[in-house]
Amino acid sequence: MEYLQYILIISFLHAHLPHPTYSKKILSFEIFGAESHALAYLPWLEALHKLGGHEITVVAPIRNVSKEGIRRHIFTVGREEVIQAAKHGSLSGIMGKVSYTHPLLKYYQIMPHFCSQLYNRPDIQSLLSETFDLVIFHPLFNDCALGLIYRIILQSNAPLILYTPMSLPTFLAGATGGHYPPSFVQGIFNGDFHPEMSFAERFQNFGHEVVTYCIYTYLYLPLAQEIYREKFGENIPDAKSILSNAALIMSNGHSSVTLPKPNLPNVIEVGGLHLHKPKPLSKVSCLLTYVTLLAFVKVICFI
Repeated sequence: MEYLQYILIISFLHAHLPHPTYSKKILSFEIFGAESHALAYLPWLEALHKLGGHEITVVAPIRNVSKEGIRRHIFTVGREEVIQAAKHGSLSGIMGKVSYTHPLLKYYQIMPHFCSQLYNRPDIQSLLSETFDLVIFHPLFNDCALGLIYRIILQSNAPLILYTPMSLPTFLAGATGGHYPPSFVQGIFNGDFHPEMSFAERFQNFGHEVVTYCIYTYLYLPLAQEIYREKFGENIPDAKSILSNAALIMSNGHSSVTLPKPNLPNVIEVGGLHLHKPKPLSKVSCLLTYVTLLAFVKVICFI
């Protein structure tokens, strides 16, 4: 009986006394993006700070970042600057016209200016003098920064996590060792096909994916590699080698809103991770009315 009392006391103390915590330094890096991207990942970065006291450094293309849990914020480039630069791109003729509809070609034009400029900034260079325990990199349109990311994870001996602000694109899945057959997985730049694609839509999807693969592999990535190797030397690995060594890929998709994909085990769908716990509904009854015109759904609320 006496031993049981000791066990109960020890269990009580273990449950209620504060435990030592070891905070880690985490780097989140994104050059090009939109505010919607940050809205999807900033909440769970802040949660990492609240739960473990981790120090978060955020490199992002948005000016207003919540200071809660963010130790340091480095602004990269505004969306307006990117849009203006894309309007005066270097591509002409057919390629210039295609660049208006294909994002990879748009960023192919603006990468040399913005990425070279970014590498020369003291606040970005200062990251090389720090060590991090975890690096979260946003690879969508940010591949020109892979040289910097490689140097940081090499000197810090830190794992690399990739995060995509949408469901993992086919070309990024291929770069990281996966494969999405275009016969049933729709490309993110290919329009809105019916979930059960017809033969014509599958053929069109296949054509789009071939074009995207060629642009990504033979135009976009070689330019990104040229930019970061000019800064850090030719011994930096190619982009696909760096991306394929990621320990984890967090894809901002979910089976409830996106079609199934044959993901590798290290690809985790985290769509909705940024959502906060819902508050109780007020005493308002809402009648959901389906409006067939333009396929919109309107919510009419009555107090």
